[in-house]
Amino acid sequence: MRLKVHLGNTPMTDALIAGEIRVPGVDPEFITRLDFLPAVRELAWDFTELSLGTFLVARAAGTPLRLLPAILTAAPQHFNLYCNVERRPLAPGELAGKRIGIRHYTMTPGLWIRHLLEEEHGVDPATLHWVTFGDPHVREFRVPEGVERVHGRDMNDMLLAGELDAMVSEPVPADSRLQPVFPDPAGATQRWQSRHPGAVHAVHIAAAKRDCAGADAILDAFCESRLRAPESARLPCGIEAIRPSLELALECASHQGLIPRRFSLEELLA
Repeated sequence: MRLKVHLGNTPMTDALIAGEIRVPGVDPEFITRLDFLPAVRELAWDFTELSLGTFLVARAAGTPLRLLPAILTAAPQHFNLYCNVERRPLAPGELAGKRIGIRHYTMTPGLWIRHLLEEEHGVDPATLHWVTFGDPHVREFRVPEGVERVHGRDMNDMLLAGELDAMVSEPVPADSRLQPVFPDPAGATQRWQSRHPGAVHAVHIAAAKRDCAGADAILDAFCESRLRAPESARLPCGIEAIRPSLELALECASHQGLIPRRFSLEELLA
């Protein structure tokens, strides 16, 4: 069967995308330019890499996608919250009531950063004033009251001008005046991992149309491709391997109001 497979180029997917690994019964057409809007609004891809936050919100809205047990990208999120130290360095505990820029409210780094601020610094997510620069991928999602949407502005410029107190940014800003809010982000990440054994800050996961008969064959091929990547580049794959990360993400998404209830991992996989 001919299936559209939407995957970014990473060390774990390189062998699969290059055609070095065959997918039994499937003729995959690879789309490597990531675009999550068609994935959830049009179900454009049969097998798709997807932002974890977008996937959870889409499932809550009834989108017929199922989770596949593979984390495709992950990144320590202590490095992704920035302030303008030229104006005034900010400590994480000072962010209650402050204006924080983010591309859109449901993006996965925002989920993890809200979790980190609350768990490590006692900042209630409800006290943060979010300024967004794009709409959520899932049309049905209604952003919480008080979330501000701006148009035609640059987030970096607003932070440098003092119109924002902090911002969530990937990649690292080029301007040296913009520095991480979390002190010693590498050490903070190590301490977080010691509190959450086996978990990573999952950003992208694997998903498929609920009725895609070839999805498991593609997943098996991905798992083989993953083993050809350097060990340091391999992320959790398999139900029990992803459980620590996904269970925590589900708890955070429910607590923060991204999803109306806490799904179980098994119902997302079903």
